[in-house]
Amino acid sequence: PFGLEIPWETPVTMFAGQHLRGMDIGVTTELEIARALDSGDLDPINVHPLPAQQAILDAFGQLGFRFRSADMERG
Repeated sequence: PFGLEIPWETPVTMFAGQHLRGMDIGVTTELEIARALDSGDLDPINVHPLPAQQAILDAFGQLGFRFRSADMERG
């Protein structure tokens, strides 16, 4: 495992230790392999909330809100 900095606007993919269905993002890797049919790959990554985002999510939980679903649109 490793960590890397990503743009702050990257969607969160993990909530309360669970993967959010529909929130699939990844890092594209490519290798230079002679005559390879498929030299690319999308490796999924997990994006956890920033501390400020987690504080807001925790506050929603304390108010009685519960997570129902997630959606991500291209753009």
